[in-house]
Amino acid sequence: MLSTSRLQPIICTAQVSVAEKFYRDVLGHIVKVKPDHAVVFDGGGADLLVSPVESMTRSEHTV
Repeated sequence: MLSTSRLQPIICTAQVSVAEKFYRDVLGHIVKVKPDHAVVFDGGGADLLVSPVESMTRSEHTV
């Protein structure tokens, strides 16, 4: 099943507007939609969702 499924990466951030500028202006991704304070980019075959969270804590492992 997973081999035929599309993955959707999700980036959580407390600063959606900063992340939007980075993914759009620096990496060149195209904004598809902006639902509920989030941003969905065309990730070249998969949607990349930048999702808001109230606060972030440093992760002790890779994500």
